[in-house]
Amino acid sequence: PEDVVLSAESAVKNQKWCGCTCNSLSGTVMEIVRMKSSAKVVVDVGFPMKSELTLSSLKDLGLTEGKKAYVQFKAESLNVLPVR
Repeated sequence: PEDVVLSAESAVKNQKWCGCTCNSLSGTVMEIVRMKSSAKVVVDVGFPMKSELTLSSLKDLGLTEGKKAYVQFKAESLNVLPVR
Protein backbone atom coordinates (compact mmCIF):
# COMPACT_ATOMS: atom_id res chain seq x y z
CA PRO A 1 0.00 0.00 0.00
CA GLU A 2 2.92 2.41 0.56
CA ASP A 3 3.80 2.50 -3.16
CA VAL A 4 0.23 3.25 -4.21
CA VAL A 5 -0.65 6.95 -4.45
CA LEU A 6 -4.21 8.23 -4.30
CA SER A 7 -5.30 11.41 -6.02
CA ALA A 8 -8.46 13.34 -6.75
CA GLU A 9 -6.97 14.14 -10.21
CA SER A 10 -5.79 11.90 -13.03
CA ALA A 11 -2.44 13.69 -13.51
CA VAL A 12 0.55 12.11 -11.76
CA LYS A 13 2.01 14.74 -9.43
CA ASN A 14 4.28 12.65 -7.21
CA GLN A 15 7.70 14.35 -7.49
CA LYS A 16 9.73 11.16 -6.99
CA TRP A 17 7.98 9.64 -10.01
CA CYS A 18 8.70 12.52 -12.42
CA GLY A 19 10.20 11.26 -15.64
CA CYS A 20 9.00 7.68 -15.28
CA THR A 21 5.95 5.86 -16.53
CA CYS A 22 3.21 5.48 -13.98
CA ASN A 23 -0.05 3.58 -14.14
CA SER A 24 -3.17 5.56 -13.27
CA LEU A 25 -6.54 3.88 -12.79
CA SER A 26 -9.80 5.58 -11.89
CA GLY A 27 -12.16 4.03 -9.41
CA THR A 28 -14.49 4.53 -6.48
CA VAL A 29 -13.46 4.70 -2.83
CA MET A 30 -15.11 1.64 -1.26
CA GLU A 31 -13.70 1.68 2.26
CA ILE A 32 -11.77 3.98 4.56
CA VAL A 33 -10.41 2.65 7.84
CA ARG A 34 -9.09 5.42 10.08
CA MET A 35 -6.39 4.45 12.53
CA LYS A 36 -4.41 6.49 15.05
CA SER A 37 -2.37 8.56 12.58
CA SER A 38 -3.15 7.05 9.18
CA ALA A 39 -5.95 5.63 7.09
CA LYS A 40 -6.21 2.54 4.93
CA VAL A 41 -8.22 3.19 1.79
CA VAL A 42 -9.64 0.63 -0.64
CA VAL A 43 -10.48 1.84 -4.15
CA ASP A 44 -12.44 -0.34 -6.59
CA VAL A 45 -10.79 0.01 -10.01
CA GLY A 46 -12.39 -3.19 -11.31
CA PHE A 47 -10.52 -4.97 -8.52
CA PRO A 48 -9.64 -3.69 -5.04
CA MET A 49 -6.51 -1.52 -4.72
CA LYS A 50 -5.28 -0.64 -1.23
CA SER A 51 -3.32 2.37 -0.09
CA GLU A 52 -2.30 3.83 3.24
CA LEU A 53 -1.96 7.57 3.80
CA THR A 54 -1.81 10.04 6.67
CA LEU A 55 -5.03 11.40 8.08
CA SER A 56 -4.02 14.90 7.00
CA SER A 57 -3.50 13.68 3.41
CA LEU A 58 -6.90 12.01 3.50
CA LYS A 59 -8.46 15.30 4.60
CA ASP A 60 -6.50 17.33 2.00
CA LEU A 61 -7.66 15.02 -0.80
CA GLY A 62 -11.26 15.18 0.40
CA LEU A 63 -11.68 11.45 -0.10
CA THR A 64 -14.86 9.84 1.23
CA GLU A 65 -16.52 6.51 0.57
CA GLY A 66 -18.31 6.56 -2.78
CA LYS A 67 -16.15 9.36 -4.21
CA LYS A 68 -14.13 8.99 -7.42
CA ALA A 69 -10.38 8.66 -6.94
CA TYR A 70 -7.33 7.89 -9.04
CA VAL A 71 -4.88 5.18 -8.03
CA GLN A 72 -1.34 5.72 -9.27
CA PHE A 73 1.47 3.21 -9.05
CA LYS A 74 4.57 1.88 -10.75
CA ALA A 75 4.17 -1.59 -12.26
CA GLU A 76 7.05 -2.86 -10.12
CA SER A 77 5.05 -1.99 -6.99
CA LEU A 78 2.29 -4.51 -7.67
CA ASN A 79 1.80 -7.74 -5.79
CA VAL A 80 -0.66 -9.98 -7.57
CA LEU A 81 -2.32 -12.56 -5.37
CA PRO A 82 -4.68 -15.38 -6.38
CA VAL A 83 -8.35 -15.03 -5.46
CA ARG A 84 -9.44 -17.67 -2.98
